Amino acid sequence: MNEEEEAEQSEWEAKVTENLKQLYEQSGCDEVKMFTIDGTAVSQKRGLVLISGNRNYKRGVRTEIYDYASKSFRNGPKMKIERWGHASVTLPNGNVAVFGGHNETDYYGISMCEIFDVKSWSFREIGHMVEKRWDAVAVLLQTGIVLIMGGFDEEHEGLKTCEFYNPTTNKFYRSKATLIRERSRFAASLLPDGRVLISGGYRDLNFVQHNEFYDPVTDSFYECIRDSMTLEQRTYHTATTLPDGKVLLVGGGEEDAACCSTEIYDPATLQFSYGPVTQFLRLVDHFAVLLPDGRVFVGGGSYTEAMQQATFYYPNTNSFGGLISLLHKRDAASAVLF
Repeated sequence: MNEEEEAEQSEWEAKVTENLKQLYEQSGCDEVKMFTIDGTAVSQKRGLVLISGNRNYKRGVRTEIYDYASKSFRNGPKMKIERWGHASVTLPNGNVAVFGGHNETDYYGISMCEIFDVKSWSFREIGHMVEKRWDAVAVLLQTGIVLIMGGFDEEHEGLKTCEFYNPTTNKFYRSKATLIRERSRFAASLLPDGRVLISGGYRDLNFVQHNEFYDPVTDSFYECIRDSMTLEQRTYHTATTLPDGKVLLVGGGEEDAACCSTEIYDPATLQFSYGPVTQFLRLVDHFAVLLPDGRVFVGGGSYTEAMQQATFYYPNTNSFGGLISLLHKRDAASAVLF
């Protein structure tokens, strides 16, 4: 690395550090070193990624841990029940909450939710959602409350309804707000101003290319004509908010037509633009996690070549690089930093 490259790298690292520091200070979370823009909490003693669930029935309770510092994997504790198509969120105290999904027994939706307790290093049940949901999305708001949106219900119908989980009271309750369009298999990401961007997904088994926003101040959803369309139709994709406030959308499509394209939403210009293609993997029904250094850890999914593989997105160079193997094949899994 020459002097110019070293200077650029140092500038990038300083920017990431300052952004994460500011976000942590705004969050007010106890015993948390940094609080990333997409609602991921990282404790002072950890920098780990929890990967949970699998469409393979016999492996649906398995989890694995990716250690950001040592760049290594190890098996994690088993969940209480098998599940895939679920959502997971890191809570302000560093624990990980797992919501919904389905399995062989409850194929049309699971309402029971569980938490990975980092102190006991085990999962425990925390109660039931208002509705059974699978292929839904959950986002930790800046208030510390989790917003759970859409998905399929037990009748295999798309949902417009939403609900909240309050980690402090351990209670689920319905939101008065509903999505403008029924959605499942979509993605959501928290923007710097506290709003949530909802992108893509299915409605009546058709692609939804119109995006919408959730405003926590008014507890309502709305569409904006100027920035309501992604460049491509996407479902089973991921959306990750980067330290600079932009949102990275990766992959999507059907199992036999998974794509390797990406696009980036800039809330400052209200526009989507194409990002780099994933160098090695076609990605659909995969996971994506923002790491402490600003990279995005992307892997798993329904497309055969990606099930046990992962790669990294580098925001400073706007490129993908590196290819590593997971411990287990991961299809319709979920992953978060904790």
